[in-house]
Amino acid sequence: MTKDELDQKITEHKLEHHREAIEAGIRPCIRLYLAKADEDEMPLGASKMGGRPDLPPSFPWPFETRRPAHDRDKRFNPDGETKPLLPLSFVAQIKLSDVAPLDDEAILPATGILYFFYSAEQEVWGFDPRDHSGFKVQYYDGDETLTRTEFPADLPNLRFRPCGINAVKEINIPSSASDRVDFLTLDPHDVSTDWDAYNELQDEWPVNKMFGYADLIQGEQELECELATNGIYVGDGTGYKDPRRESLESNIANWRLLLQVDSNEEDCNMMWGDLGRIYFWIRKDDLIHKRFDKSWLILQCS
Repeated sequence: MTKDELDQKITEHKLEHHREAIEAGIRPCIRLYLAKADEDEMPLGASKMGGRPDLPPSFPWPFETRRPAHDRDKRFNPDGETKPLLPLSFVAQIKLSDVAPLDDEAILPATGILYFFYSAEQEVWGFDPRDHSGFKVQYYDGDETLTRTEFPADLPNLRFRPCGINAVKEINIPSSASDRVDFLTLDPHDVSTDWDAYNELQDEWPVNKMFGYADLIQGEQELECELATNGIYVGDGTGYKDPRRESLESNIANWRLLLQVDSNEEDCNMMWGDLGRIYFWIRKDDLIHKRFDKSWLILQCS
């Protein structure tokens, strides 16, 4: 969405009385538009979603590490045995020279490739500190010859159709599920509320992007990232009552949305839960220092 498009929507949906508050919340983002492609015609190392990754020889296909069932998951795994080792599903690769010029904060590396992988069984939601085994973000910036790597034989059915990516600099505003839109009002005497109108300002699905605000399906995610990466289980309400929360909460402004991947069912045959999204997050200082292994993933769905 462009600034002109947002201005037009604000007028169209009669939200001029909130224009100042809405425009104060604008953030830049890098929107990733998908186009179905013949993978055989795509250059090695090009930005794409789905298909097969173009990996250097020094990068083996990542696998989900073994992890015992959490005590709270005993109803799913009553014996507590470890899960089998499975290859992760390839989600996307981003050629950084395509997107770094669009990064207003100038914190992305100017060159190289980012690779994104996620649990083939979609059992990783990001609320368990051990969920780090179920996704991977890899950064490569070298001169090895890339190889279009075949899927592992034991990878389940989560093999996605390839799509090319066109990166465009845009703006976005907080989701209506965000705590940041508390300026909206609900008029009990009017069926057409500010909330309904504000929802009409949002970009239509699917939304794939880097940076900006997460398009939320449930609630805010930065605190969940901060707590989980500091060893606090947040799969139920107890983690949010942890005494460490107060000191950690001040760190949430450091988190950046590295990549949001929608349920691109039509383009990539990609579905996360029930019309959900996966969100790769990273702290700003980790991004600046290229510590992509410190990324965190959250899955939200309806």
